[in-house]
Amino acid sequence: MAFLVYGSADGAPTEYGDRASYSFNQAGYLVVVMEDGTRHTLAPHAWHHIEDKPKGGGFF
Repeated sequence: MAFLVYGSADGAPTEYGDRASYSFNQAGYLVVVMEDGTRHTLAPHAWHHIEDKPKGGGFF
């Protein structure tokens, strides 16, 4: 499932594709696993909210 992560600084979304995923670690950080397998860890103050996108759906 693709998803958007909205940044807290500017509110602009970052779109992640169908093969990316996210979860939360024990410290409450958002962990995004990119399509190539790399992990990005975002502190709670670095993002505002997440919007899931069903497969084959579109945001815009």
